[in-house]
Amino acid sequence: SDQARFFPEVDERRRIAMTESAFAAPPPASGEAPAAGPPKAVSAARPADRGPKSPVQIQIPNTEERSGLLKAFTVYIVQISDFGRNYQVERRFDDFANLHTELVVIDPNIPPMPEKKMWASTDASTVAERKPAFERMLRHMLASEEVMFEKNNAVWKFLDLPNPGIVAARYMLKSQRLNYARQCGKLLDPKYEKEHAYRLAHDSVIRTNLQVLLVDLPAKKLDGGRGGKAEATAQPAEEASPTSAAEESSAAASGDIFDGGGCGGGGGGGGGGGVGGRSLVQEAEMAAMEMLRWAIANGGEKARRSFLEQKGMTAMLDLLFQKGREAAAAAAGGKDDAPVLPHPQIRSMMNALVKAEGDNYSKVFAGFLASGGVVLLSGARDV
Repeated sequence: SDQARFFPEVDERRRIAMTESAFAAPPPASGEAPAAGPPKAVSAARPADRGPKSPVQIQIPNTEERSGLLKAFTVYIVQISDFGRNYQVERRFDDFANLHTELVVIDPNIPPMPEKKMWASTDASTVAERKPAFERMLRHMLASEEVMFEKNNAVWKFLDLPNPGIVAARYMLKSQRLNYARQCGKLLDPKYEKEHAYRLAHDSVIRTNLQVLLVDLPAKKLDGGRGGKAEATAQPAEEASPTSAAEESSAAASGDIFDGGGCGGGGGGGGGGGVGGRSLVQEAEMAAMEMLRWAIANGGEKARRSFLEQKGMTAMLDLLFQKGREAAAAAAGGKDDAPVLPHPQIRSMMNALVKAEGDNYSKVFAGFLASGGVVLLSGARDV
């Protein structure tokens, strides 16, 4: 339109707002047939953000009574789902009490502790009262940004979550997401990939990477790469080990660490903060694309379905065309550093999808065309 031609920044802000609002729309069910009728125009891409639960989930399914020197006590078995992989830890009442005392200072809304009972701690009624209270407390903490970014990692140590899991969980939170993109991308480092990269195939990480590419980064580029308040305060307080929080000091001493911030704070701040001459925006974009490529190539059918249901194919092709237009504009302006086309990371991502789907790719592409792909492709004839 004429308005888009003469006021491109206004048009881009409108596109970003439409894309972000579309994150609230639920995705189609797997295998759901597209609606009948002609294909409708699509905005950049609309991965669905359904307000997911934290990828770190807890429950207390069991308790055990143990014998002490003076009296019996109850152990609460806390089962943790770390991006879909389960393990458990054992904690006593005093462990919960100490955690609550430490964190209620920074988040006063944490649910209260149940009453301490000196001589009735193993009574069935007491245990039945405490179990749901402890679950409410922990779930609130895992939804609290103040707690999740707390510098002493109290809740993470309580859950014995390894530092790569902490980095991935913090990457889900919008306030410091761009600062954590590169850190989360380090899960693909050979030192961590085998044991920790599985988190990148989780639905929440795929959704977050799409939002980074389609909403967060375009919005930041329009703002000229300026850092907001959250980024300005996101400087790393300490470096993080790739092992459990309890093993932090020994791993740091050996030099086996996430560079620049994993668990101590954000990985860089402001509009700069990149490495190797790259800006924070460039680093975040590269990391998000590589994480998506890995999920598609290695995450199995479930990860690919998640990517496709969140319109990932539409998103990446639309982004590919945007990059083409940017490159054409740069070349027309006589810039010597015009980007390589087609964009190598997007091409690699789409090649991974074709390879992983194999004979089924024709159905995937047909579904893409039927759900707006025809309109998207016809609108890219200028690239």
